[in-house]
Amino acid sequence: MVSEEFFGRKFIFLSGKGGVGKTTTSSSIALGLSERGHKTLLISTDPAHSIGHIFEREIGPKEKELQKNLYAVEIDVRKESKRYIDNIIKEARQILSPIIIDEIQEQIELAYHSPGAEELALFDIITRFFEKENAYDRFVFDTAPSGYTLRLLALPKALNNWINRLIKTRINAMKVQYYADRNPDKTLKAKLESDPVLKILNRRKSQFELARQILLDNKKTLFMFVLNPERLPIEITRDSIKELEETHIKIEALVINKIANDSSARSRKEKEYVAQIEKEFAPRRMFKIPLLEEEAHGIESIKKISDIIFSD
Repeated sequence: MVSEEFFGRKFIFLSGKGGVGKTTTSSSIALGLSERGHKTLLISTDPAHSIGHIFEREIGPKEKELQKNLYAVEIDVRKESKRYIDNIIKEARQILSPIIIDEIQEQIELAYHSPGAEELALFDIITRFFEKENAYDRFVFDTAPSGYTLRLLALPKALNNWINRLIKTRINAMKVQYYADRNPDKTLKAKLESDPVLKILNRRKSQFELARQILLDNKKTLFMFVLNPERLPIEITRDSIKELEETHIKIEALVINKIANDSSARSRKEKEYVAQIEKEFAPRRMFKIPLLEEEAHGIESIKKISDIIFSD
């Protein structure tokens, strides 16, 4: 039986190439955890949402109870990206003059369409769930395909360095202004503590630090990859694991999904790929899921996969 300790982490991330069965696998794990008494939130941040299809329920952007201990939410990353940019403008209005806001409004709007905007929004989404960790026993993330997720998970350290430079620059500017003022109405410490710019920057800094702390804590966070026994998913998984582990994120398990079990030439070739996966990615834990006769649809079909995973 799978130990409670292995799936005992608060945050569980599943990633992999598009089309390998990430959503089915994450749904199965979330279902299994909920049936074992853990209040679980399944979070889809994949642009191609299919959690609602799998559970035969309309889900959407608000957390919805699917059954006892099981909740789900589907995040529209493009809408969240727009909301993220709108929040930046709102914060900027608190600290900048209307003239400057008018000057940078267009640049901020252009940022919404720039590369990396959705990754930043997605990072913001995941951080919000980190901040509400006491609301659930487990959070299962059905993430976007590998490359998209890799850029996201590599952000915290870079963002933290960037925010520290902004804070330092702001403090130095305030010191110059303070000592240039002949009759300061507050002490320097009081001015720094009440400064709206520093409040925003320090709040962001706290978010970045929390995210990095959680992502690198393998007692709290579990990372798994889903792949099919085929050449391309193996290559993508190999490259993705290498990149992630260079940022000190440990991949502890692989789910080998859609394994055919017949006498066909395809099945024989897949057995060779499964053997390659077991050898190349050892000693990581391996979960083997057979190719189902029909597409996973409804809680009963997901339960079949869940039972395999939790009895491996």
